Amino acid sequence: MHRYFIINKPSNMLSQFKSADMVGLHDLKYPFPEGIHAIGRLDKDSEGLLLLTTNTKVTRLLFQGAKPHQRTYLVKVRYTVSQESLTALRNGVSIRIKGGGYYISTPCEVDIVTMPEGLFSNPFESKDYHSYTWLRITLTEGKFHQIRKMVNAVHHRCKRLIRVSIEQLELADLQPGDVQIDTFYNRETLIDFSTHTVTHNLIEGIVFVTVIVFLFMADWRTTLTVSIVIPLALLFAFICLRLKGMSANLLSMGAIDFGIIVDGAVVMVEGIFVTMDELAHRVGMARFNRLAKMGLLRRTGTEMGKAIFFSKLIIITCLIPIFSFQKV
Repeated sequence: MHRYFIINKPSNMLSQFKSADMVGLHDLKYPFPEGIHAIGRLDKDSEGLLLLTTNTKVTRLLFQGAKPHQRTYLVKVRYTVSQESLTALRNGVSIRIKGGGYYISTPCEVDIVTMPEGLFSNPFESKDYHSYTWLRITLTEGKFHQIRKMVNAVHHRCKRLIRVSIEQLELADLQPGDVQIDTFYNRETLIDFSTHTVTHNLIEGIVFVTVIVFLFMADWRTTLTVSIVIPLALLFAFICLRLKGMSANLLSMGAIDFGIIVDGAVVMVEGIFVTMDELAHRVGMARFNRLAKMGLLRRTGTEMGKAIFFSKLIIITCLIPIFSFQKV
């Protein structure tokens, strides 16, 4: 399984692990797994949010995919930034790129902000002998040293550059050099969804089967008898799952067919109902109410039970090949 980490990269540190002469990520002294690499590197002097992962696909999705992803930076620049400079940065400025050519940056969000309260210090930052401005810049591209070149294009020098977020991932109160394991895929969400789906389907199935049985049987007592079979059958299924050490998930719950659960009960109740109805019409209701019916019920139940048993046996026999599947 791939792992994901968020770190607050300090200034004067390379965004890589192999560095013979300079400070790199290996100097964090954290037991990163083999194959770890940085996603969307920050230059040596930049600080802030850096993603590390063993999953190379995430790198392509975030920074090389067709869909743009927003990255937000806090930028401290020398001198006071004018409204004209803000407009120029927002609309795009010309910067020099690798190969000697020039590139017009895409429109982005740029706002003047106050220095965030409790912002961690940078021991390598030069002292402020001039006025300065804090900017919050959000863009969806990342050319080499792009933000530094953008503010330089409007005649401001970048003094600090801190990445504070990538989409919904935020630096928050993570301190320089700290490492946080990120929950990229939370199984609790899937478990909650599965539980909700199973519960909804069980309730819906019970109600639906009960209504259908009532429409065909046209008698509330026989419908109630059949409906009681559903929770009892489910209880037996849960007991069997428990004894076999199997979990009640979407697969195991989806295997429960309400038709199979109640069809035996429907056949049995209908057979007894029809037999007793025929007897009532033959002898009359007055005499029928005085007759002992236990023998009739036992005889009818025995006759219907044989047919129900063999019908269930046929269904089980048809399902036997499924048990040869792996992990079923």
